Amino acid sequence: MKKNRVTYILDVPKPCHENWNTMTPDDKGRFCAQCSKTVIDFTRMNDHQIVQLLENSDSRVCGHVTTDQLNRTISSNEPIFQRTFYPLPQLLSGLLLLGLPSCDFAQQQIPEPKQPHLLLGKVVQHPEYIESNNKIKGTIIDSLTSEVLPNIKLRLFNDTVIIASTYTDIDGNFNLELPSGTHEDLRLVILSPYNEYPEKIIPVNKAIDVPWDKKIYLTPRPVTLEGEVIYTKQPNGKRKK
Repeated sequence: MKKNRVTYILDVPKPCHENWNTMTPDDKGRFCAQCSKTVIDFTRMNDHQIVQLLENSDSRVCGHVTTDQLNRTISSNEPIFQRTFYPLPQLLSGLLLLGLPSCDFAQQQIPEPKQPHLLLGKVVQHPEYIESNNKIKGTIIDSLTSEVLPNIKLRLFNDTVIIASTYTDIDGNFNLELPSGTHEDLRLVILSPYNEYPEKIIPVNKAIDVPWDKKIYLTPRPVTLEGEVIYTKQPNGKRKK
């Protein structure tokens, strides 16, 4: 084993169209049935972890990365332990850039609301329906374009249990009614259908925040590319000019 300080630059010459969301999750990323190999999730790694992975790879690596990890110097401020029995080539290729992942949540069936009990007989008066104050509602908006966002999924959690779920309508509006018997502290989780926006989690205090009517702004993820990545090692740790 020997210590080296190394740097890399990643590049993407050709796009590809494999879908990250259709792959099977595993402990390092996701398994691509098309390529019969694991696609490593680089989006959760810092530069040191990326360098460490590349230094200890003896084959083509498939990876899932964002565009802000491309065309810049990726280096480590810590010594890297490199295996000496395998000659690292100056030019390696094989990373696949794929779309950003989505978070998986525990699925739980939301109970159907109970129908009001009706009696047969002479009607004295019609039931009076009063709008509940036990609601969370609002509008989802793109923070860059100020456009409303339809078809955004919202889930309301009581601890780990989903107690309400809905989608924004064509005008970006949503409306959730809180079931009775929930805890004071809840979590509102917001998910975009194609992962173009990062997951957003908003704490909701039932005693303080409800009824709740707010505008929620989502910022798009960095643009991603799909294709083979060429990563070039810079000798002696010199940075690209």
